[in-house]
Amino acid sequence: MRRTAILLATLLALAGCARTQRVADPTGPSGGVPFEVRAAHVVAQWQQLHLDRAWRTGLVPIGELTKLVGGDPGFTGDTKVAFTEGSFRLAGQLPTAVPAPAVITFPDGKPLTVPVVGAAQAYAELGGTGAKSNVPALTVTGATLGSVALLTSRGTVQAPAWIFTIPEIRIPVARVAVAPDAMTPLLVAQDRPDERVPGLSRPETVTPDGALDLTIGYTGGACDTSARGVVYETDGEVVLGVITTQEPGACTAIGIERTVRVTLTRPLDDRVLLDAELGGPIVPGAGRR
Repeated sequence: MRRTAILLATLLALAGCARTQRVADPTGPSGGVPFEVRAAHVVAQWQQLHLDRAWRTGLVPIGELTKLVGGDPGFTGDTKVAFTEGSFRLAGQLPTAVPAPAVITFPDGKPLTVPVVGAAQAYAELGGTGAKSNVPALTVTGATLGSVALLTSRGTVQAPAWIFTIPEIRIPVARVAVAPDAMTPLLVAQDRPDERVPGLSRPETVTPDGALDLTIGYTGGACDTSARGVVYETDGEVVLGVITTQEPGACTAIGIERTVRVTLTRPLDDRVLLDAELGGPIVPGAGRR
């Protein structure tokens, strides 16, 4: 399978912080669609997906279910391609016992009992469905049942996982072993290209800062002249973004980690945070997306 790429290849360790207004300028910089129009559509998309209950009470994984376990895998060019494409071959015996259900405990202390798949099914789920390059597959020689950190809509948990031994790389590969029907896939409705808000950047991190304030981490540019956080609130959702303006003319294409702050009209509580640019949900306190 093709792993989700990290979009920011080069970031400078610089940060700026600005106090921002709660609501965007109705027209945004240089005309275009108002932020509130885009934000209202993001809320409508989210509500149409009917994920609200699962997001708060179920198991909604964020990101990949196949993970490297440990530090540096020691990839070569070929082994990195094979891992990225989900190209594996079995050269050994896998455990045949059916695992007992497992209990996942969320950061708030609430437990969830989930069924666990066997090693053979987890191995089958390692493989990708896309086209494969002409590189040797990674060799799976064995598996043990363990656990792996998994970011979910309710925070990071330790999820049951099959840990596969692969001699071509230095560290094992884990596949989350929760039965697929016990998880809710994270779906994001299709974006509308006619709803671009000029200067809008996506929030990459959101950190609560007191009862009403949220600190938004984003990637700015070297030629940014101003940045402000924007927020749109409903009873069940909070839509966030950052609007920047830039100096006219050519600019060096360098990403700079920065922060802005927004103030809510009431505490976030269990409202869902949504990304104004991409339309998807955000987990408060999670690392950069």
